[in-house]
Amino acid sequence: MKNENNWHLLLNPFVRIAGWKAFLLGSLIASITIIIGYFSNVWYPGVLDIKLATHLNLGKAFLVQIVSQFYVVFFMYPAALIFAKNTRLQDILGTTMLARFPFLIASLLGFMVKPESIENLMDVLQMGMFNVADNIGLIAASIIMVPIIIWYVILLYNAFKVSSNIKGTKAVVTFTVCLILAEIVSLIVNWVFIKYVYETIF
Repeated sequence: MKNENNWHLLLNPFVRIAGWKAFLLGSLIASITIIIGYFSNVWYPGVLDIKLATHLNLGKAFLVQIVSQFYVVFFMYPAALIFAKNTRLQDILGTTMLARFPFLIASLLGFMVKPESIENLMDVLQMGMFNVADNIGLIAASIIMVPIIIWYVILLYNAFKVSSNIKGTKAVVTFTVCLILAEIVSLIVNWVFIKYVYETIF
């Protein structure tokens, strides 16, 4: 029974922690994730996006994470209020922030990938000369990142459901619409900021 509870907490820790405590813990983990990613060539330019890139800028990596998290809350909190007027901002903010903890594993996976594999990837693919043996780390990291994103989506859904107490089809549809909107808008805003704003700041 104890093992079952531990597995359950990996998918829904929000029955134990929420609000500002979850936000502080989630912010700490997110910061560690970004710093590790800076050294392992991994960053997160959208709500659901894990990208490999060399020569990362630490300030830029923090800002795109903030933008992505902002739009998660921006769409999910008002949507939750429509169906559950007692939903607290700190619960949505805290639980959705803590839900990002699987990305810490993604940052560690970046160490499996040789920097030259990242830098030469597009050229190699265009020339049709991709060598599996030379890119085992890249292939393995890419495969493992898929269940990490799925894990994050499950956590994010449970964060939304627990914080708003919305259930059933209503919760699934509302969450799905909010997630799609947050992903699209965060990608657009981060792209615009990177192209026209971030470069002038950093």
